[in-house]
Amino acid sequence: MAIAFGCLMARRPGEWIEIALFACGGYFLGQINVLNTLLLLQRCIDRMLIVPLFTFAGIVMGLFHNGSMAQFAVILLIARAMGNIAVFAGMKYGRVSVSSAVRYGVSGLKYSPMDVLAMVSEQAAGLIAAGSLPRTDLGQYGLCQQLLGAADTPGWAMVQSRYPELVRTPLALSRHLRQSLFRISFLVAALLLGVGAVLGRYVYNVPGFFAMMAFLALSIPSRYLTNFYDQLLRAAGCIRAGTQLATAKLVGGVFVFWMLVSALGLWGCILASVLISVALTFLYRQRALPIVNGRSLRLGGGQDGVRAGVE
Repeated sequence: MAIAFGCLMARRPGEWIEIALFACGGYFLGQINVLNTLLLLQRCIDRMLIVPLFTFAGIVMGLFHNGSMAQFAVILLIARAMGNIAVFAGMKYGRVSVSSAVRYGVSGLKYSPMDVLAMVSEQAAGLIAAGSLPRTDLGQYGLCQQLLGAADTPGWAMVQSRYPELVRTPLALSRHLRQSLFRISFLVAALLLGVGAVLGRYVYNVPGFFAMMAFLALSIPSRYLTNFYDQLLRAAGCIRAGTQLATAKLVGGVFVFWMLVSALGLWGCILASVLISVALTFLYRQRALPIVNGRSLRLGGGQDGVRAGVE
């Protein structure tokens, strides 16, 4: 798939190799959520830093290597693989029967539609940008997305660390957790602005990079709340509502992103990212409010009551 993607997106001879190598890194990036969840369950939160540190080391080595882009991609790919292997090697393991593994897999399939739709909607933005923007603008957008993804990490980790408790007592925890996330999101947005200013001025030397990061920083509170509402719906077992929202995210997101990118280019990517984040927060909020407001008590209590109020 990585080779096919590289051949599809390449615009000059040999570029498909570079694209394919970078695309292969997606396999290891996709394992990060699983790794972090397992580390939370095993109470080894401090090990979450291992993968980012390996990735950062790979980037630094690639920058000082002064080789081709393909060589840089190989170095980064090896660094990501070593980071994941290091985390997996330090985990606790136990024996699981084949029947138990199959049963766990089947029980988790009910969540796959919303996960697949959410993943496709996130990847679609990059594909639209890759097909519409010049390579320079695409690189700048990629840098912005990398920083934005890093800014999402504190909020994601905070929600995941409380997820078991959120499953047991969603009504007792949801309001407090939402308020905490909202406050932290403003601190993270301020840090993102500072990092964007330093990197844009002294590292990347990209004119207008700070302005783009300033717009993207506006979406941090929305991104934190959207993730919170999404996890709250999952914890309450509202699978149908989550799937419907993921579908709306895919269809609406692709349309808005394509329309703005076609009209405004790089700045269309930035504005689309912000607008989509804000719109998703309102959509997810409407579905999750019955849980936050305790409507399940009026509908009979328990998670069945929550599902009735939401769906």
